Amino acid sequence: MDYARLKQLVDEISVAMLTTVEPDGTLRSRPMRTASCIFSEEPIKSELWFLINENSPKANEVMNDPRASVTYSDAVHGHFVSFSGGCELVHDSTRIEKFWRPEFEAWFPKGLKDPDLALLRVSVERAEFWEVASPRANPVRRAIGLMSRRQHLPESQKRHERADLNAPKVVGTRKVS
Repeated sequence: MDYARLKQLVDEISVAMLTTVEPDGTLRSRPMRTASCIFSEEPIKSELWFLINENSPKANEVMNDPRASVTYSDAVHGHFVSFSGGCELVHDSTRIEKFWRPEFEAWFPKGLKDPDLALLRVSVERAEFWEVASPRANPVRRAIGLMSRRQHLPESQKRHERADLNAPKVVGTRKVS
């Protein structure tokens, strides 16, 4: 797995769809801005971090069932990333301060003083990404694709990588002092 490219894609796209499991077993997705991503090979450690209101429905969903999927999509450039793994709520004020950016005030108007502010950590178990030459970038290919309703891309213009990272399973919440 090209971890450097994976991190670059996540950083560039930055907003993901986080899918969690509701109490009745249905899946629920919502957009989330990535606070941080960590990908390394030695030792294999892959994590996605999001700021979260610890009293939100998504926090309750994670407490009941920590399985989650996180997807990033940039169709204009033909970049797609998918992760699956376990989630946990983390209370770590030092890490929250480290990840904080001014744009998070849109969701947390009280800023770092918000008593409900917590972190959601996704321990990545599987990672997959695709890069394809975007039909929007090539008007001729776009026209052919629209007429035929299919994309004809040579293999040299496609890239797909998948990794099973076998991260430890995560259950529940954790408080860091």
